[in-house]
Amino acid sequence: MVVGPKELARWIEESEKEKIKENELLISLENEIDQCLEENYQSGMAIIPESTFDGVRSALVTTVLNRYRSAGWSVEREYEQGDVTYYTFIPSPQNEG
Repeated sequence: MVVGPKELARWIEESEKEKIKENELLISLENEIDQCLEENYQSGMAIIPESTFDGVRSALVTTVLNRYRSAGWSVEREYEQGDVTYYTFIPSPQNEG
């Protein structure tokens, strides 16, 4: 397929808009997780329900969880009876104390 300059410019503009939307979504998710951590942190851990990520592409969920891992959290996906899924956030051993 041959792409003309106007079409290429439109594609680039759409790509940039999508990147901005994704970044805004990541910031929104981080704010929501930060609030959950603040409200639910007890006994050295916090639980964040998987429903926090409803409607979010799995690649973005992975990105935001990896940011928390890089910030010093051990993040694990857990299951409970009754099909309840959540994430545990525990300080990584090198970040405790």
